[in-house]
Amino acid sequence: SGEGTATVDGGRRTTDNSEWRWTVD
Repeated sequence: SGEGTATVDGGRRTTDNSEWRWTVD
């Protein structure tokens, strides 16, 4: 949920309810 931004860590930074969450996708 939220907008996903690709990261050099191979994970994804997403904003959900104004919270930052790291997800490995």
